Amino acid sequence: MRKDAGFEVTDRIGIKFSGDTKIVDAVKKFQSYISSETLSENLLETNIFNGGFKQDWKISDLDCSIQIEKVSA
Repeated sequence: MRKDAGFEVTDRIGIKFSGDTKIVDAVKKFQSYISSETLSENLLETNIFNGGFKQDWKISDLDCSIQIEKVSA
């Protein structure tokens, strides 16, 4: 998604996501790991997406949406 959004690998980002309960539970369980691996300043479950770069995904039979945006340094 970083590449598709035109972000640099070192850019700090904010992540918003929504999806099936199983996906939301997994993201919450591994929130620290996901944040450190993606250089995200925040990881927020929401159904409100504005600004940023958003993509919809299907993981197995589960739907989810993820939005990333650059965070000011």
